[in-house]
Amino acid sequence: KWIKEARGLYILFLDADDYLHENYIVHAINHLQKTWADFFYPSYQCFGNIHDIHIMPQFSIPNLLMKNYIIITCIIKKEFLMKSQVRFDEAMGDGLEDRDFRISCAEKWISWVSSTLPLVFIRKHTNTRTRFANLKKTELFAYIYEKHKKFYKTQLSFFQLLILRLEFSNTEITHRIVNLLPVRIRHWLKWIHI
Repeated sequence: KWIKEARGLYILFLDADDYLHENYIVHAINHLQKTWADFFYPSYQCFGNIHDIHIMPQFSIPNLLMKNYIIITCIIKKEFLMKSQVRFDEAMGDGLEDRDFRISCAEKWISWVSSTLPLVFIRKHTNTRTRFANLKKTELFAYIYEKHKKFYKTQLSFFQLLILRLEFSNTEITHRIVNLLPVRIRHWLKWIHI
């Protein structure tokens, strides 16, 4: 309902405890118009307990499926949302609904553009919704995977799917196996490090 009521050409998502660089919107709209992309995602800097800067890589579907690296604070064309009917899954009240949303967008073959400038400032502290989602990540990922199973299987190799399933397994043994893999093997599997 809120998408139909929006009067602008673009929809901006923003978490309540994050804030934007003063040039974020101008930079994002310029990127979208110059590239004819539908979806803009920026690099970001953390504040609070952590002060890291995260530079976003160029978009690829395998990267998106392997790692939840795109932040929620993005701009997307309203026209795409209206035509595609992609919406946030209201059944996902425990987190990762933004990951599911981006995968749904990718299934519709949306065009993406990123920026290496940290245009968003994200609060990082211990009691976050993300931390709660991480406690339930196996269950949440299983839901996302089942919902998008065909897309995962057509976009990822057998080895990528295996690593992904190991990462989201809830056993301590599989977590240790993933952590023991040499870096060269992870790169060979197109494992994403951000």
